[in-house]
Amino acid sequence: MSGVRAPHLQRRDGVYYLRLRVPDALRSVVGKTEIVKSLRTASLRLARPRSALLTALVMEAFEVIKTTDITATDARRLIQGCFVQAIAEQEALPCFVPQTDDWDHEFGEQRCLAEDRISELDTQTVSENFDSEVLNRVRGLLTRNGLSQHDIAEARFKDLASGIARILMEQQKLFLSRLEDRFAVYAPTDPLFSSTTSIQSGIVSGSNGTAFHGPNLRDAVDTYLNAHKKVWRYRTHVARVWQLGYLVEFLGAERPIASIKPDDIRRYRDAVISLRANHGKTKVQSFAEKQTDSLKGRIKPKTADYIFQPVKAFFGWAISVEGLIETNPASAIKLVVGQQKKGERSRRPFEPDEIRKLFSWPTFTGCQSEHRRDLPGTKIVRDGKYWLPILGYYTGCRLGELVQLAIEDVQNADGLHFLDINEKVLLGTDEKSVKSVAGMRKVPVHPALLELGFLDFVARRAKQDKANVRLFKEIKFGADKQASTVYSKTFARLMNKVGLTDSRLVFHSWRHGVEDALRDAEVQPYIIDAIVGHADNTIGSKYGKGVSLAVMAEAVAKMKLPVDLTELIPLA
Repeated sequence: MSGVRAPHLQRRDGVYYLRLRVPDALRSVVGKTEIVKSLRTASLRLARPRSALLTALVMEAFEVIKTTDITATDARRLIQGCFVQAIAEQEALPCFVPQTDDWDHEFGEQRCLAEDRISELDTQTVSENFDSEVLNRVRGLLTRNGLSQHDIAEARFKDLASGIARILMEQQKLFLSRLEDRFAVYAPTDPLFSSTTSIQSGIVSGSNGTAFHGPNLRDAVDTYLNAHKKVWRYRTHVARVWQLGYLVEFLGAERPIASIKPDDIRRYRDAVISLRANHGKTKVQSFAEKQTDSLKGRIKPKTADYIFQPVKAFFGWAISVEGLIETNPASAIKLVVGQQKKGERSRRPFEPDEIRKLFSWPTFTGCQSEHRRDLPGTKIVRDGKYWLPILGYYTGCRLGELVQLAIEDVQNADGLHFLDINEKVLLGTDEKSVKSVAGMRKVPVHPALLELGFLDFVARRAKQDKANVRLFKEIKFGADKQASTVYSKTFARLMNKVGLTDSRLVFHSWRHGVEDALRDAEVQPYIIDAIVGHADNTIGSKYGKGVSLAVMAEAVAKMKLPVDLTELIPLA
């Protein structure tokens, strides 16, 4: 079977390509006679599964194009709904104010410009040859309703374009009316909109009498993001930009925020649930194009909730902080994530045999060289890749807290060595970040770390660099400016090489292990919280200086860890 040629595969210049013929009935919609896509490999073994996956996706897209369309009634409803929004846009613009003393000339010029634009749009509706403003507005309208241009018939797309052109003509007519009398009631002249809306200066009233004031969705989101930029971490701000960007794209940038209803949020939630698992890797696609009907290909409910929750926070801010809306349309909308099975954990501590397996790896016991740490040898490279798992095991610190440690953060007070977890500014561009106020703490150094030569390592680094340089400077920060991003992937690869593939075992599992070890040593909960950096919310915690370093050091020394690493790892 290995010699059988896979369908739809073509090899050019040593690289395999997927080549699929577009069905005759769809060529006018797709705009191509065939689909050609590089599989980015010269290996037939890799090209076959990639070809099968892409073929399935393309065929799925063909089926969607064949079966998806909107009726004439749907098109009319979309256009009439868009009309209210477009008129609100026009009414939000300031009235024309002449810049010279020749008012008649300037008003006449504005009338000519508006009349010329009306004439242009009228010609476009007759010829069905629409300009970029009309076409872009149609595409935006489709995107907000979970569609794209390829999802509907060409004739229906032209119907929508004609409707948008008629909306733009009404905008210009409203502008002309405001030039004559800025307070007059304006009645749309186009019969498509005559029963939809009556317009007074500054107010757009629908058939239900609802009036919408205030900013549009895009401006409100921008204000929200700017207000929190200095408060949020960099990674949080970046995430909120694209998460709320999905909302803006779905509902429309110019949509008045006061006009958004629970049904809009409900539709958006369902759209988020339908996102592809790899939606973040396809930045050139629209929000609608990132969705899929395949249940297996969708993001997990927990990921969908991660995207949806910032929307609830945004509308909460809009009502309670800025007063932009009277009711929160997202308050009652929930996304059901589901519950874990009883007895299951998303993370768990390492078992003794797993600890021995990991720390018996050549990285810790002896390897060939810095770049061949997985091959047994006589060399031990004591750098960040060596020390971080060991420190995690004995301190329970978060990975980011350890990666961002400065040399000067390893301190001594009254003979007690400790790690000072803080946000002091370092040399260079790396910024420290601690999860919470409780995370700012002193963590005693376990006696086993002294035996393994941790302080000798710190002393050598201190001779090489200034005190406020990172202790593990060879471990780079991620593109998201987070200390944990890069090494978390390095640790995951190490775990796979060792053969520890349980997804519940991560670097954070060390924290679980330390807390268990402290509890087994019958350490008081408030002391455990002080060591691992959890908030103690009791009234008593608000008084005094907190747990002393000596008490924490005593607790760390007697905690019952399952394995003594000094028996596995050669001492320095």
